[in-house]
Amino acid sequence: MGGKGAAALRRIGAILLILSAALAAPCAVVAGETGLDPVRLQLKWRHQFQFAGYYAAIAKGYYASAGLRVELIEATDEEEPARVVLRGAAEYGIATSDLVLFRSQGDKVVALVAIFQHSPLVLIVPRRSGIEHLHELDGRRVMIEHHAAELLAYIRQEGIRLERLRMLPHNFDVKSLVAGEVDAISAYSTDEPFLLQQAGLEFHAFSPRSGGIDFYGDTLFTTEAEVRRNPRRVAAFVDATLKGWSYALDHPQEIVDLILSRYSQRHSRAHLLFEAERTQRLIRHELVELGYMNPGRWRHIAETYAELKMMPAGFSLDGFLWRPVERIDLTKFQVAIAASVAVALVIALLTLRFYRLNVNLNRQIAQREALQAELRRLADVDVLTGISSRRHFLEQFEQEIERGRRYDRPLAVLMLDIDRFKSVNDSYGHAAGDEVLRRVCAAIRAELRQSDHFGRLGGEEFGVLLPETARAGAVLTAERLRQTVQALEIVFEGQAVELTISVGATQVGSEDDDSSALARADHALYAAKQGGRNCIMWQDEPGKSGAVAEA
Repeated sequence: MGGKGAAALRRIGAILLILSAALAAPCAVVAGETGLDPVRLQLKWRHQFQFAGYYAAIAKGYYASAGLRVELIEATDEEEPARVVLRGAAEYGIATSDLVLFRSQGDKVVALVAIFQHSPLVLIVPRRSGIEHLHELDGRRVMIEHHAAELLAYIRQEGIRLERLRMLPHNFDVKSLVAGEVDAISAYSTDEPFLLQQAGLEFHAFSPRSGGIDFYGDTLFTTEAEVRRNPRRVAAFVDATLKGWSYALDHPQEIVDLILSRYSQRHSRAHLLFEAERTQRLIRHELVELGYMNPGRWRHIAETYAELKMMPAGFSLDGFLWRPVERIDLTKFQVAIAASVAVALVIALLTLRFYRLNVNLNRQIAQREALQAELRRLADVDVLTGISSRRHFLEQFEQEIERGRRYDRPLAVLMLDIDRFKSVNDSYGHAAGDEVLRRVCAAIRAELRQSDHFGRLGGEEFGVLLPETARAGAVLTAERLRQTVQALEIVFEGQAVELTISVGATQVGSEDDDSSALARADHALYAAKQGGRNCIMWQDEPGKSGAVAEA
């Protein structure tokens, strides 16, 4: 091959290397000669564990590896993070679900990723105030912080007129509540409860979740201008942030030490560890991928605000949710195409390859989202029987306890156990045992109301929640379930299998939590087993069970 041909090949090879590098690292940030690309992040409050992932991303070099030098800016009481970012004082910020309210007002904010899957916002009132229900806030002194739109939505949804509350400026100090200067304050379930416990103040925490308002908490956001001008920087910033949060959640004590040594000693180590443990509950990274946002959930948030006249109905969320897969602008290659047919061919081949990679990437994203949805469903459902899993049942139990207290409605709980279930497995095999579990669960579920909750607590033991049901109704239901199971016709290897259940029942008291109520029901179930099985035992107090029905 002649010298000219070899030179041409070398030029094409160089172009291929440059283009391949660009395609292989789409999130790389080109820093200037002075070093890393400076980025400002507006926090939602002052330094504490609430922002642990951002500290970790800086300390562990995740931002630096992405070509970024990130400055963290503490919030003030005067200006919301969204306003700071919109006026250009920061490129990124952290906000609550009220981001969608800004978007509806024409502010071009873009939600990047949701860090907190559940909001920590609650309304706290001292027990000594005598306020047992949200409606009793009428005419009371209340401090609500300025970025707590979901609390306002919660109050409005409960039919309380905001003008009936005596609104006071929030001073972000629990001493006002302890001293009796106010009757209620907005707070974070991850933060203020620690200070109130230290002060010895007993309190109620009203959560919007008990009213069906389950919004995202801390959400990382930016502007449309930043997404349009710096798409690679946005992707790099998000990726490094999620790495930081993953590390922080796996190493909370290390991050607490980092906060105390480098950022703030405003909170004690015990306080920060309390916040770390409560934060884990709201992020739920063991169940949901860090940063995951469901468009349908954002639509529900917007519709909830719209129903309460806080934003227009039917508002479009187009452009509000960030899409991490960006298209490549091929116009940058037009000069090369005009200059050389060879380069044009190279670009065409690379574009085709990128298109295929993009198609595969979109397919993988769709598969991953489908898998995540299925994993979330499986976390809530017992695979064998199709009823609630233990974890989901206990979550429902907490919600029903709170709802019962709020509306002063009775709540009963049953614990059921299939009698001599081990003999079915021993005689006919585990496949037969699985079939018995499925048949029994299907029969019981058919006898329950739509408002009742039915879950598998383990093995052949099950729980039933009966909202708005007092003792008499609970006993009738338990007896109906006992008779239903006894009437099942199940045959294995030509032999009819006689099935019975033992039932422990109790009423959930005003001071009960799920564990204490379940413990009483479990004691009653044990008494039913000891009493000959195939019967129902009721227990009002520990150690005092009484039979209410038997075969």
